[in-house]
Amino acid sequence: LKPRSLVLPGISANFGFVAMGAASRLRWAALVATAALGLAEDVEVYFGVGCFWHVQHELVKAEREVLNRSDSELTAIVGYAGGIGKNSQGLVCYPPRSPWGDYQLKHAEVVHMSIPEDKVKAVAERYWSLFVGKNRVDVQDVGPEYRAVIGLPGGYSSRHLVQINAEQAGNVDQEFELREGQGGDPDTLGEALVWVMDTAKFPFYQGEIYHQFHDDMVEKYTAEYHALKDAFVEKCLILPTGCNGDQGEASAECKDMLNKPPDAGESNTGSSSSGPFGSAGGSGQFAWQQQQQQQQQQQAQATTTTKPAAVESSSATGRLVHGLCLASVLPALLGL
Repeated sequence: LKPRSLVLPGISANFGFVAMGAASRLRWAALVATAALGLAEDVEVYFGVGCFWHVQHELVKAEREVLNRSDSELTAIVGYAGGIGKNSQGLVCYPPRSPWGDYQLKHAEVVHMSIPEDKVKAVAERYWSLFVGKNRVDVQDVGPEYRAVIGLPGGYSSRHLVQINAEQAGNVDQEFELREGQGGDPDTLGEALVWVMDTAKFPFYQGEIYHQFHDDMVEKYTAEYHALKDAFVEKCLILPTGCNGDQGEASAECKDMLNKPPDAGESNTGSSSSGPFGSAGGSGQFAWQQQQQQQQQQQAQATTTTKPAAVESSSATGRLVHGLCLASVLPALLGL
């Protein structure tokens, strides 16, 4: 797949509606109406291009500058993805320090983050800016663990891949091919190539705590940046992995959070974790995933309780009317 050759299903290359069937036009109308209603959700993604120390620092900058997030709202953490399962201990660890054959798993070093759907393009622009020519900045790091990779829900079939691909224009020196990853894929050094992974098939595994918010091999970062590691630990956004050098005990609060069953109706996505204090209980999720969901629920509840009823009702009614208007008008405009 060459850049800018991606098209949405049923839509012509110039995004006209002539080539769309009735069903495709209806789906498109529903997407626009959903966006108008403010129902868009965050997208859980991961990016890799060389050593994850540098990538995390740059994506934290993107969260602050592009997403306007405060330190308490940051989500970028380092880890591993795109390989073949777990090691003999049921873990995924930093290969140079692992005695359990992690090199054979061929996971890539990546940074996971949560991005609002309407900001995927803006963050993608920052990702493409991390390339130097067709290579990563740290060309001295060689091997499949440093390959360029993007993880998305749906992978190569994700509609967000269209947006990410489009942001190559003006941000890279040459076009990059986006190729569907099969797991344990080879290094991309010297090739204008990025592997695209389905996060359901190739989930993210949190990296060791000592790797989080770390100095790069060349660049040295601020004490304020380094302090984010302790803040993430305190908020249970990262946990001891059980890997070599990261075998500490999580706090009682974090254990309770990790083992708390999901709320009724809550999706049970993500990978189960068998860290140093057992599995993830009924949730089947990493602590940082569960924490994000709880924070979102708390924010939603706080918004509902602090807004005057009349204002909340008016706002919701306005969004509903706006969305329904679009939903009713768009089919006519699109020839349904």
